[in-house]
Amino acid sequence: MKPTTTTLVHGCMREQRIDCGEYVMIHLYPVRSLSDKKTRQKKHRTTREVQKKLNEKNSRRKLSALIHTNFTPGDTVVSLTYDRNHLPKSIEAAHTEMYNFIRRIKRAWSGTTGEAVSLFKYIEVMETGKKGRIHHHLIISGGLDRAQITKTWGRGSVSAEPLRFDENGVSGLAAYLTKQNERIRYKHWSAARNLLNPCVEVSDDRIRREDVSHINSNPLDYNYIQNLYPGYTVCPYSVETTANDEIQLAPFVSFMLYKTNNRYFRMDEHGHCYTPPEFTDIWKTNPVKPRRVPAKRKHMRGKTAAPVPMVQ
Repeated sequence: MKPTTTTLVHGCMREQRIDCGEYVMIHLYPVRSLSDKKTRQKKHRTTREVQKKLNEKNSRRKLSALIHTNFTPGDTVVSLTYDRNHLPKSIEAAHTEMYNFIRRIKRAWSGTTGEAVSLFKYIEVMETGKKGRIHHHLIISGGLDRAQITKTWGRGSVSAEPLRFDENGVSGLAAYLTKQNERIRYKHWSAARNLLNPCVEVSDDRIRREDVSHINSNPLDYNYIQNLYPGYTVCPYSVETTANDEIQLAPFVSFMLYKTNNRYFRMDEHGHCYTPPEFTDIWKTNPVKPRRVPAKRKHMRGKTAAPVPMVQ
């Protein structure tokens, strides 16, 4: 959905509001006046490392917005790996495997839930480590248990659990799915075409420079932000600020909010988040878990246990 913009006021603070349902992402940044644009300094080319971090941040924000807009605690987080007999020979072969799996899982989901195949939603992330091992992470529409997903996959091991929201939504999961590090050689994510885009609204006359300056100087003053957005609570440690310099007219500020009376999580008396019963009843759990074999202790490595004497 294209952002709706109010009347432009040059030299003001622009508010970009990305509405994702129970969560809202806010970006506050200055709009330069015509005189500012004429005297602006020459652009500097960003370094490769800076651009890489910027791309990762933008990818994380886009993926996080899609997840918050389209998925609920009734949906499922899935991880898929390949066994030795089904290892794909290339990235292209892995893409083909995932394409075929999505077709199979759609039919299985439709047969179980009775919903049309076209309503199935998913987001898929493929990773390849340094050793070339390929695996997939997915968020899919809820309704299938781990046994059904394992049967549909048929290429290796499967882990599945309900999608859990908390005060920060699923931002941690989005960061994990998009994070690049030295262990990851290749990463690519794709999504279903039926996913809804978040509603984006832009306003140039609601937030004052004084408000942004205060948030920039006091990023932990959540009460101040919550007074600007009644009915919402600041997601802990979500406020990101940039220091003012000679180039910027004002600081750039971003943060995330959730509806105070939201549907996706509750908090107990100890401040711990939990999923409401109406969502936990939807997701079918599979109690069968793979048996974990304990690793040998250091002092037992390379040694055999003494035989147990027989009692006469």
